[in-house]
Amino acid sequence: MNTKKYLRKIHLWLGLTAGLIASFSGITGALYVWQPELSGLLAPEVLKISNANATTYKDHLKTAKNLEKIHRDSLAAIRFPERERETIQVDFINGDCYYYHPSSGEYLGKNPSTITFFNTLLQLHRNLCIGAIGSYIIGTSSLFFCFLILGSGFYLWSTIYQKRWRKGLSFKKSTNSKVLNFSLHKLIGIYGLLPLFIIAITGGYFTYYSGYNDVLNIIPTFKIKSETSLILPKIGAPFNFDKTAIDLYPHYKIITISYPLGTASNHRFRFINLTTIQSGLRKPTEIFTTSDKVVTKVKSYETYSKTEKLTAQMYPIHIGESFGFINRILVFLCGLLPAALYITGLRFFLFRKKLI
Repeated sequence: MNTKKYLRKIHLWLGLTAGLIASFSGITGALYVWQPELSGLLAPEVLKISNANATTYKDHLKTAKNLEKIHRDSLAAIRFPERERETIQVDFINGDCYYYHPSSGEYLGKNPSTITFFNTLLQLHRNLCIGAIGSYIIGTSSLFFCFLILGSGFYLWSTIYQKRWRKGLSFKKSTNSKVLNFSLHKLIGIYGLLPLFIIAITGGYFTYYSGYNDVLNIIPTFKIKSETSLILPKIGAPFNFDKTAIDLYPHYKIITISYPLGTASNHRFRFINLTTIQSGLRKPTEIFTTSDKVVTKVKSYETYSKTEKLTAQMYPIHIGESFGFINRILVFLCGLLPAALYITGLRFFLFRKKLI
């Protein structure tokens, strides 16, 4: 069997199998792109406040401290205003989520069904709601789609149109449904090749993140750590949350305080440079402490290696938030393309088998 026939079979059978998973992942991901806008629209009573710009960072810190005093023994996490949420969210050990005004501390409501829906949608997108096994199914399908399906498709396209590439980039009008179907499949694949490759390879990272890091770290310069002039807590020192929150501001704002749960013995304080949906690099800083607030680990973008700085952008690139609103529209549209490729590819297969 020559190379072309071999790759044609790979393209066909992986397209019909892994392509189906990639199509489902693409559709759920496309829907999740608009989670912030839809959540804010459908649950404004707990996510939105009037005159949100009038609240200050110090207001948020003061309100969170008061909420911690009130609910200390039952807390799982306190989440500060971020993305579509202009309120403070308090997660409890029993699974409830309460929402409070970031300045006054007024109780606004709990457990909106909209949030539950989008959390379920995200889990479907990441792991089919079946945990680690589902994560490997999604991640492996993403990499198969990225390298084998798209790669073999591009090779087949290039062999067919190597001396007539303009024809390979144009739509052929025809009354023949087979010709129209093939033309659609060809054009969706070739014009969507680069964005689909980017979305698929960034999607695979969430399952195989350690492998991505290992591959990038083969390059010696990618392992070099950065230096910073920002004041970061020292390992082994007592952790002063108020001081750290002010020291890192305005470069970083606190977005989550996670409390020890089950066998976990650490508090985790997560800071980020961008708390609203906007273009730019995502720069996280995480500080871990013991239950009596002694620093055990500090992970900051400021001291990341080049590998860590690159992989920190996988999520915003994957969901289209790295380059503004137009990028999100493109990611939404590209999320629908695997399904379009699957349908046209399946029809092409059935046409050849004369089943339709």
